Amino acid sequence: MKWERVLLVVLAAVAVGFGLSRLTPSKKKQPAPTTPTPVASGRSPSFHIGLSVEEKLREAEACIVALTTARSEAIGAIRDDLALLADEEPVLERIFVAFDQRAHVTKFEAGAFADMAARIRDPRFVPLVAKLLDHEELIVRQSAIQAALVQRSPALTLPLLEAYRRLERELSGQGARTRIAILEAAYVCGGPSLPVLLSEALRDSRVEIRGQVARLIAGAEHRSLIPDLQAQLAKTTEPMEEIEIRSALFHLGERGFIEGILPKLEHPSSLVVIATIHACVSAALVEALPDLAKGEAAATEDTRPHFVWARIRLQDRVRIDEALAVARDEKATLKSRVSALRGLGAGVPVVTWPQVVDLVDLRIPEGAGSLALGISETDEVPSREAFRALASAPEMTDPTGVQALCSRLGDEGIRWILELWDEGARPDWVPEYLRWLGEIRTPAAREALLARRAADPALTDQILRIHDLRDRKRR
Repeated sequence: MKWERVLLVVLAAVAVGFGLSRLTPSKKKQPAPTTPTPVASGRSPSFHIGLSVEEKLREAEACIVALTTARSEAIGAIRDDLALLADEEPVLERIFVAFDQRAHVTKFEAGAFADMAARIRDPRFVPLVAKLLDHEELIVRQSAIQAALVQRSPALTLPLLEAYRRLERELSGQGARTRIAILEAAYVCGGPSLPVLLSEALRDSRVEIRGQVARLIAGAEHRSLIPDLQAQLAKTTEPMEEIEIRSALFHLGERGFIEGILPKLEHPSSLVVIATIHACVSAALVEALPDLAKGEAAATEDTRPHFVWARIRLQDRVRIDEALAVARDEKATLKSRVSALRGLGAGVPVVTWPQVVDLVDLRIPEGAGSLALGISETDEVPSREAFRALASAPEMTDPTGVQALCSRLGDEGIRWILELWDEGARPDWVPEYLRWLGEIRTPAAREALLARRAADPALTDQILRIHDLRDRKRR
């Protein structure tokens, strides 16, 4: 759902930087390579690598026994361990046998196996998850909702609809977070019950739920729900909800509704203004450029970076040239130059890759990092030259933006990263190179990590563990 990602993820990212993963590097000097530290289960992070099927079965049996009996701080790691072992069919079969034997015994057993279905995608989990969505205990149903999000099966949407209705009966006016989780799970599952659920949820009493529903309707492209959205638009007095509904209608092909958000660029709430700005970008609303320019002139410190970003993203040539001039002006403040670079990064591809390289060559402190963060807010894949310039900039101390770009490079990016590593331009960045390889998330990247494991066994094993846990959910 590309437009939703722009509206939600970028909204949070523009002012404070791209969200960090568990492995985001600190600005502190990295420690020397160490022996891998055991996880809470007592096993090595990558204990599963290289085990035979028989060895995996023995380890899996120990994990199954401990699923509900281990100390609380170790249970999550034990369940992860079992998921890591589940790349072999005999291990999967043993898990399903245990599920049949134990999932009905207590709420703790049921919750444990629901958690396993949230860690391993396999069609055999689908009917089991459907049953757990109707469990008498809410905590088990909540785990089953997360499992449905992983299983992504249309067969689970009707049970999710029934779970939503049950919440309405039993927790009227409460449980907003669980309702939103149900909606998100149903969205990825799809199926004929999804529009029914979305239509009912659009009438929810909580505005945050209705706004989420509007986004999901647009993402699922359910044009049959356009009348429902129009009816809710006519009723709402909430500015944020109005923005969501007008954006959803636009993305469903009803273009005439989007310009109705423009007056909210002058709203007294900064949050409403920022949401309006991002809706304009999401809709590629070039017609909004005069309003955005006017808004920038009167903007507050909170909203001005968003106005600048939006004008550049909408390819306002005048604003791009202004930002280029600020970035190149050695008399400008460092803050304004770095801010300009962030906006210019978001202006790719109007800002060309050769221009990106030239901007890195200005050697502005934190400039390359700011550029990379801006580029990460687009869908663009950097050229080899631009990536090399960004990734090897000597003044960069926080490569969060570069790490975010690595996830879109594909296997070609493995060669680019290894070239930088072998050239030794940043010998202190070996941990970063490992993290970047981990972001590529392909089998070839995993092999590259294994081949370079000796450089930092502790960190590499952490990355491999996360890589393989993600893989179990993607199958």
